Amino acid sequence: MATKPILFNTEMVKAILTGRKTQTRRAVRFIECDVYDAACAEGMWSGRFDPENPPKALIEWFIKAKARRPFAPGDILWVRETWSTHYDGIHDDLQFCYRADDVDLKSECLPGENNRWWPSIHMPKDAARIFLCVKSIGVERLQDITEKDAIAEGMPDSLDYPVSPVYCPQCHGRGLIGYYSGSGFSDEECPACDTGAKRFANLWGNTIRKTDYGKYAWDDNPWVWVVEFERCDKPYDWGAEHE
Repeated sequence: MATKPILFNTEMVKAILTGRKTQTRRAVRFIECDVYDAACAEGMWSGRFDPENPPKALIEWFIKAKARRPFAPGDILWVRETWSTHYDGIHDDLQFCYRADDVDLKSECLPGENNRWWPSIHMPKDAARIFLCVKSIGVERLQDITEKDAIAEGMPDSLDYPVSPVYCPQCHGRGLIGYYSGSGFSDEECPACDTGAKRFANLWGNTIRKTDYGKYAWDDNPWVWVVEFERCDKPYDWGAEHE
C-alpha cells in the first residue's frame, strides 16, 4: 500500500464530496511508442492474427503487464484541489479554505490578506481533507465508457439545467442552444450534453492539455486506466513523511 497525491478539478471535488464520484479515468501514457509497436517488439502478434485489428484482450493484458500503473488496489490517495488560506477573524488562526466549498474569498478574508486561489498542483499535504482508497484498477478505451460509469465518474445524473459550463462547450451548461430560423431567433435543446456519457466526453475535452491532442483527446480514443475508489479516513500515520 502506498499513499499518493491525485489532482481533481473543482467540479470533481464537489462530486466526491456529495458521494456522486467513485471512479476516475487517467490516460495510459507510453514513452515514445504505442501499444501496437511495443507489442510487436515483444513478438506477441507475429503471424497469429490481423495486426490491424488485434484482440482487445491481448492489448489489455499487454498494458497491465508492461505499462506502469499509477495506482494499485489498497493505495490511499490524498486529493489536491484548488485552495487558499484565510484568518478566521475570531481566534486569528490561519485556516485552509477550498474553492469547491463555494467560499467567497472577498468576504471571508480579512483586510490585507492575499485573497487568491492557488492551483491544486501547489496544495500542501497538510491542507489535504479528502482521502480515497483505491478498490480496483483496470484498462479500457476511453470511448467505451457506459452511461452507468459516466454517472460513477460524477457526471450530473439529472437533465435539469443549468449545470457547470465544463459539461458542454456548446450550450455552456444552459441546456439550450440558439439558432436563427425564418421566424427569427429560437432555442432548442442541446444535443451535446443530454446524457452522462456526452457530458463526460465534454469534461475530458475541457481538462486535457493542448499538447495531448493527437494522443489523448476524446477523438483519439486512448486507452485509459479506470480507477474505482471510495472515501476513507485520513491515514493514522499521516505526516510529513508522505509524498
